Amino acid sequence: MFRCITIAAGLAVLATTGCLAQNSANEQGREIPGYFLPLPDDISPEMRPLVAAPPAPWDIHPKNIQEWKELVAKVAGPAKTLLPAMREKLGVQLEPITIAGVKAFVLTPRIITPENQNRVFLHFHGGAYVLNPGEPGTREATLMAAFGQARVISVDYRTSSEAPYPAALDDCVAVYHHYCRI
Repeated sequence: MFRCITIAAGLAVLATTGCLAQNSANEQGREIPGYFLPLPDDISPEMRPLVAAPPAPWDIHPKNIQEWKELVAKVAGPAKTLLPAMREKLGVQLEPITIAGVKAFVLTPRIITPENQNRVFLHFHGGAYVLNPGEPGTREATLMAAFGQARVISVDYRTSSEAPYPAALDDCVAVYHHYCRI
């Protein structure tokens, strides 16, 4: 029996939409003034250009399932290319598995610390229940396994282009129940 430690990884987008600059009730919409966000002083010179770069396009609105699938494939492409070398370099083995009827991956590092021998970390990949299905969703789990020196289960939940809400959540809960016995 494993002790269960759950890690939910993903993007957290913080938005201040409340009272920044609301127009009168007669106007349509809301104006939010632009502002300058300085770089942190304590990041390395190598990291500064990455932090200063504008965010990747996020305001994309596919019109149908086919366009969603094309977007998902486009986002997954680089990960499919880079992940095998990343796992090799970090000494992490990937094994596809099915748990409680849900696809998942077991990521096992070369060395598991004694305190982690009877633990499993559950990983729910980022992608807002839309992006990163399959192996591309294991990037964070690979890092968790390597640096945490622990076994990680990365849940390959169904995404909305194939299975609408609440399928992804059902998959995550099913795997959680399997390991945590709640």
